[in-house]
Amino acid sequence: MRNGLMATLFASVIVMLLLVQRHSGFMLAVVLLFLIPWRAYSGYRCLRFPGERKLRITKAIVWLVAVVVIFSVHLVMYRSAQRYSLGVSEKIEAYISRHGQCPAELEDVGISTPAFKAQLGLGSYVCQEQRPFLFYASTYVPFETEYYDFTHHEWRHADD
Repeated sequence: MRNGLMATLFASVIVMLLLVQRHSGFMLAVVLLFLIPWRAYSGYRCLRFPGERKLRITKAIVWLVAVVVIFSVHLVMYRSAQRYSLGVSEKIEAYISRHGQCPAELEDVGISTPAFKAQLGLGSYVCQEQRPFLFYASTYVPFETEYYDFTHHEWRHADD
């Protein structure tokens, strides 16, 4: 594990641990800004100096695995939040169609607030002046939200 492979493993694990956190997926673009030119340079070095080939290919595989793990974790978080929030919005719409008004709280449709917070993190539901508003923070970018448009019956992304 000489010649920088240990440093590559350490750096990739640190980057991976930092970027798999909720709201930090966008930082993968910054990491790729460094990895793509490095990979091009490594490809050149592999062709020019065959003795470096094995080490450089191993390092590239380590970083590829880290990028795939980061992307996969954020995809799973995004899909999970999307699936759960769609169920919440369907329950709210069903309540509105049955009662003719929006529920005052999520508990009225059978969803506990702690369970909602545990699943979606930052998010909330309010009913003001018989207008429901349901949102949660984007799982991969800070300061952006996903909200449900009850008039068009669809989820929308709001940049902040």
